[in-house]
Formats: sequence, C-alpha cells, structure tokens
Amino acid sequence: MAISILENCTGCGACVAACRFDALILETERFDGFGRKRAIVDEYTCCDCDECLPACRYLAIVSHQTKSPRLTTEAFCLTGRTMIFTEDHYS
Repeated sequence: MAISILENCTGCGACVAACRFDALILETERFDGFGRKRAIVDEYTCCDCDECLPACRYLAIVSHQTKSPRLTTEAFCLTGRTMIFTEDHYS
C-alpha cells in the first residue's frame, strides 16, 4: 500500500468516489454509525495508482511513492500530470 490517510481527513467521500478500484471506504469512529467519518484504505485492493490524491481538497492523502504529497497533489491538479518535488520544496 502506497497511500495513507492523515488525521485531517473530514470524511467527505471525494476520494472514495474517485477510486475506481473501490480501495477506499468511509468508516465512522463508533460501531453504531455515529461519530466522525474517515476514509480507510483497503491495502489488498489499493493498486497504488494515486488517482485519489487530486480528489482530496483537504490534502489528507499521503502517497509514499512521492516524497512530497502536498505539492504533488497540487501540481497534478494544475497540470494533469504527476510532478515529484524534493523535501526541501515541501511546505
């Protein structure tokens, strides 16, 4: 699995809708369905395509394939292709 969901995930579901492999699901923090929602990655279904990165407007998805997920996500949204930056460019 090459992505992780950060604590700033709001549970909006944009990444779930963007994932064509159904590797992301929304779960609530309580078993009764109440509480804060959060995206969860199914590591067996995730194929590391990173299509969920530009879907997250809160930048709550980290790709371990790229060293700078925030800049990579923004660059993908602006240019339509993945750009990799070094750590010294990370803000």
